[in-house]
Amino acid sequence: MQGVWSPLLVWWGVAAVLLFWSVGAYNRLVRLRAKVLSIFASLVAQFDRYAAWMAQHAPTPPADGAPPRAGDVWTNLRAATAQFTASLAAARGNPMDPAAMAALVAARTVLLMAWQYVDDDTLAASRGDESVAAMRAEWEAITTQTQSADKAFATAVEVYNRAVRQFPAVLLAWLFGFRPARSL
Repeated sequence: MQGVWSPLLVWWGVAAVLLFWSVGAYNRLVRLRAKVLSIFASLVAQFDRYAAWMAQHAPTPPADGAPPRAGDVWTNLRAATAQFTASLAAARGNPMDPAAMAALVAARTVLLMAWQYVDDDTLAASRGDESVAAMRAEWEAITTQTQSADKAFATAVEVYNRAVRQFPAVLLAWLFGFRPARSL
């Protein structure tokens, strides 16, 4: 009788080990995804500061109904900020979506390129009462802080993506819909 029960006990033992491993691996994937989402939320708070800077400093567009002047630095910066804000809203809804993150990367690049054309005379024409140096320093501080948060986000995404692609956790990732994420 003992010989009959022994293979069955072995299979029950193997099944129990697989079950406990599966629960642990699933919990690890959930924790890593939650960490990516948490860091992205702090990154969004940093990114929102660009729009706040524009709202505080950009002169209001002409209200006469005329279209904005092509090549106007403030018009370009306003448009780039609007594109960035829209892309950020899309990525905020699903930060694990590679397409939304790619759009955010492109919008951020356009925003930073538009900033490169802002000279001291343009800043002097802003509606803020701060000095040009203070406005530049504020923008650069935002950029520096977002780059720091971006590095933390990229690290978290790398760790998550590595976990999603590891065997045998890749089987659980496939089963429960964990997809690789994209960093900025």
